[in-house]
Amino acid sequence: GTGMPLLYPMYGVAEMAQGFTRMCALHRGTYALRTSITKLLAERDSSEEATEDTWRLAGVVTDRGEVIRTRCVITSPDHLSQKGIATSGNESSDERCARLTAILDCPLLGEEGLNLCVVPPTSFEPPLANVVQVLQLDWTTGTCPKGYVVAHLSQARRATEDVAAVADADSLFCDLERVLKALLSKLDGLHHCLLSCRYLHTTRNCCRWDSSTPDGQVLASCAAKHGLLVCSDPHAVPQLLCGHEVDEAKTVFLQASAYDAGGRPGLDDFLKKPTHVALEEQCWGMQELEQFNEQMLDAERGPSPLPGPPVLVPDMPGALLEGEGELGVANSTEGERSRQ
Repeated sequence: GTGMPLLYPMYGVAEMAQGFTRMCALHRGTYALRTSITKLLAERDSSEEATEDTWRLAGVVTDRGEVIRTRCVITSPDHLSQKGIATSGNESSDERCARLTAILDCPLLGEEGLNLCVVPPTSFEPPLANVVQVLQLDWTTGTCPKGYVVAHLSQARRATEDVAAVADADSLFCDLERVLKALLSKLDGLHHCLLSCRYLHTTRNCCRWDSSTPDGQVLASCAAKHGLLVCSDPHAVPQLLCGHEVDEAKTVFLQASAYDAGGRPGLDDFLKKPTHVALEEQCWGMQELEQFNEQMLDAERGPSPLPGPPVLVPDMPGALLEGEGELGVANSTEGERSRQ
């Protein structure tokens, strides 16, 4: 409704992060800006079921030397890596996606709003290596000012194909450039492309340590106890869809070791609606149910009978019905059936 403050993203996703900060504040959380973690603290697990080599997370150390005690750390591959362990080439799969983003002063696909175009390989000569998807966004989607257009071109690739293309980056993005130029050729020329950038989207492995080393064994033990949770990168394929993030967030929410004994949340607590939202939806639901019930009763009653002379039902002396003769015949038939 109009009485509820909402954050609407414009020209990016910064408002999404601001929304999380506000939600965190409502749940008595704290954000530490311009702060990074330099070390993880671990201690031996003293529980009864723990073995001698079992560790659990105990806290973190910030870049300012502050020690924060915690039982759970949720991070990403960008912020966690074992010291002295190389993380380059630590991809989790052979999924790759070549991406190109262009800012233009006119639409490529000729329509406003969100538009998607799929370019088959056989539409070019020589054929493209794979299908190219073109996603066009304009000012109506809140991604750019009025009069400008953002186009996202993507093409799924295989790691075996990229090995030969590392030395020649132009060949890796050749198909995307060809499609963009072909679409621009339908306009006045290439000058409508104001800016473009390209990059290779890969998915890294969430395991950022070497379990054969002593430090790696400690990190692995903390991860096994759900005290250290590393969120995965966005999937490279399919290019324009995201679905595993919600499932991963649900798993982290349920498995995190930050809860006290007996206070672990259940599945119904995940993304639980605020009380005022649930009450408002319930109120609207009851109103819609009442309207539906009234419509069903009106349909059951049917149209109101027109006034007419009394009708004498055969074989039932003295029984008079107000209304049309068809009603009397129908009742007579039902009476004969009941007598039979």
